[in-house]
Amino acid sequence: MTEAALRPPSINPALVRSSATIAGLTLFFAAVSLVREQATAAWFGTGPAADAFVVGYALPAFFITTVSGILAPAFMPLLVEERHQSGRGRAEDFLAAAATTALLAGVLMAVLLLATARWSLPALASGFDATRLALAARVLWLLAPAVAVSSLAYLWTALLNADERYAVGAFAPTLQPAGALIGLLVAPASQALDAMTIGLTVGACAQVALLGWAVRRAGWRLRFSAPWQSPRIHEFRRHYAALFTGALLMGATTLVTQSFATRVSPGAAAHLNFANVGVLFVVGMGARTIGQLVLPSFSARAAAGDWAGLARQAQRAVTFVWWTSVPATIALLAGARILTTVLFERGAFTAADSDVVSGVARILALQIPWYLANVVAVRLLSALQANRVILVVAFLNLVATTTLNAMLHGPFGLAGIAATVAIVYALSFVTCWWTARRRLAAVGA
Repeated sequence: MTEAALRPPSINPALVRSSATIAGLTLFFAAVSLVREQATAAWFGTGPAADAFVVGYALPAFFITTVSGILAPAFMPLLVEERHQSGRGRAEDFLAAAATTALLAGVLMAVLLLATARWSLPALASGFDATRLALAARVLWLLAPAVAVSSLAYLWTALLNADERYAVGAFAPTLQPAGALIGLLVAPASQALDAMTIGLTVGACAQVALLGWAVRRAGWRLRFSAPWQSPRIHEFRRHYAALFTGALLMGATTLVTQSFATRVSPGAAAHLNFANVGVLFVVGMGARTIGQLVLPSFSARAAAGDWAGLARQAQRAVTFVWWTSVPATIALLAGARILTTVLFERGAFTAADSDVVSGVARILALQIPWYLANVVAVRLLSALQANRVILVVAFLNLVATTTLNAMLHGPFGLAGIAATVAIVYALSFVTCWWTARRRLAAVGA
């Protein structure tokens, strides 16, 4: 390998400023989320309430990921292309039609979540007793409104990012953990679980209100229109359907992982959740920063037909991810026990819990470079409007997750489940990156 290939990539100064804005606000979001996790550990430990919250939150989070989380890659490339080809007025028509479609999808998914909870929760938490199951059901019902409004939050964040207005979109999610933390602090101990959950839902509604204000301030009209009034909406639905199915499958991998964790032992679901905190701090910061930056840029280059520039930019992004994520992974491997002790070992969370959580966290940390590199690869596929490839990869990930968990959770417990996560993200990146590079070569990069 040449010396040039080993050097860190050069970065555009404007990109550095945007990255710093997103990273700083994402760090603030992660810090508030971390404080909320610490409060959860101190209040509930790894007892029934902690297990119940993890599982009760899992299904709403699954619906939010599948319905709302894929709006940006479905919407932004088309918005950029519509504005580039037809002007701002037609782009606003498309925005209004997309907003109606997204909101209807969110409400429908919230209704479906509640209608199927009677069967889905027992299937997900097959190792739970009646107490844990009843608490998980309460959490799920209280979070349903957040599912309904989340689609608008993701859509309007994507719009602001397309305008290179990153600050509000990066800050707004902080309102959710902040609301949960306020709920924990003000409620009596007997109502702490309900108060934390309601705080999350109120925070989600406040997030939508803040983003709506930012969109209007940016000069866009906030309106809803019949979906058929924009010619682009049919293309949007096609891309959304492919991404929705892919997100459904990817979300199912998370549910499968949590379901296997409930079978290991009482408290195992909570142990896995706390072990993920440090890892999610890193990948959450990285994924949100990278995802919000590269998709608008990738989409603009694709709309302009600059395939060679898109290929170079994608390669620089992946190289940058590896240079920054590998040291973070090593640091987390080395400091997992100390980090767990400092963050959680108080109140109902014991030293024995720290031993289990830190061991699992070390294995989960191995996913970090693959996860973040996969964000770049998936965003590149979205900019190329190759969303069916993402669907196929998501299906393969689900098959791999189910198979490996079935093989490893028995002999290795949570360690086997954590290893499965890292292996699946590595396979996902290799597949997505190889396919995206082939697509670029085919169009002339």
